[in-house]
Amino acid sequence: MKRILLTGLLIGFGLTSRAASQPREYLLKTVFLERFTRFIEWPQESAMSDTSKPFILGCIGDTPIRSTLHTVYRSQTIKNKQPEIRHVSSLEEVADCHLLFIGKLTDEKLTNVLAFTQDRPILTVSDTKGYGERGVLINFIISGDKVRFEINETAVRKSRLYMSHLLLSTARIIKPWGTMSE
Repeated sequence: MKRILLTGLLIGFGLTSRAASQPREYLLKTVFLERFTRFIEWPQESAMSDTSKPFILGCIGDTPIRSTLHTVYRSQTIKNKQPEIRHVSSLEEVADCHLLFIGKLTDEKLTNVLAFTQDRPILTVSDTKGYGERGVLINFIISGDKVRFEINETAVRKSRLYMSHLLLSTARIIKPWGTMSE
């Protein structure tokens, strides 16, 4: 029943992207971000249960999603917390994030960001081809005319986030946990 609910939540947002304009694509991705958090648990030290503190959603790199995040989360909550959207440019700023959307970065900067986040409970999300393989936890992909997502299961396990099997079962899994490429 929960799997049907998850599928409905994700599919129910009309996940076509190419038929729609790019702003619609980013609106769908923005809505996905909150939906993902419903199926992820952060460890105790993340203070997720303290609703007086904001849910920090950071953006790093070149991405048009930032303005959509501000528009959508002006009146929404994430994990029962008020979202705070931040443009981050340094690793020190990344450390405060619960979710980090990673736009296009140079190879060196991406390597540094992923090395910094790999063992921290920060949900990294991107929509750049190949970033899932590099270590981003969730990466949006376009399949046909639909917005889909892939999950790097090995990176998720190292992050100390708990991701529900319901979310995992709706994604394309890359680098499954327990493979020799860990």
